[in-house]
Amino acid sequence: RLRAAMRRLEERGASVVLITEKDEHRWPVPDDPRLPVRVLRTGLAPLDPVEGHLARLRAAAAGRVS
Repeated sequence: RLRAAMRRLEERGASVVLITEKDEHRWPVPDDPRLPVRVLRTGLAPLDPVEGHLARLRAAAAGRVS
């Protein structure tokens, strides 16, 4: 499947294949890929301080008994 997808991309003028990190394990790259394959690695980082909010959430969760 990957070889066929890479061939279609190449035919349409692509110069690189981009896959997401979560799909990396599902798309084993052939030993001789037709195009370079790059994995998009993502992460989340808060833009605003969150420790105060997290402390209140943790305190509230600690006070609950299941």
